[in-house]
Amino acid sequence: MANKTSDGATFQSVLEDPEVLKKAKQHLGLQMGDLVSTLSILATGGVEANPLLKLIPGHPIASVLLPKALILAGGKKALDKTPIEQKEGTKKVLNAANLLYLALIANNLYQMAQKRK
Repeated sequence: MANKTSDGATFQSVLEDPEVLKKAKQHLGLQMGDLVSTLSILATGGVEANPLLKLIPGHPIASVLLPKALILAGGKKALDKTPIEQKEGTKKVLNAANLLYLALIANNLYQMAQKRK
């Protein structure tokens, strides 16, 4: 859905491209998978390995939830403001981010399996 900008020009968000929207939804799903697997590790006595996510000492769950919420909200806002002409670059960035989160989830699952041994 094209929107008019303040100068009367037409603006289409990159999220209007079906492929970009699909990759963004995949990213959201991977973020949730990372959240669930990380919380599972924390619930069984594990610790968060990422020093950037140890923002709130004594509150490991909040330290995971707060950055995730900020990342998702910021990412959505950035995608909303990205013009559709940049869809190819956006798809590449989302592909890279999705691969990263797939690796993070795989690592979390590995950690969970090691803990069960």
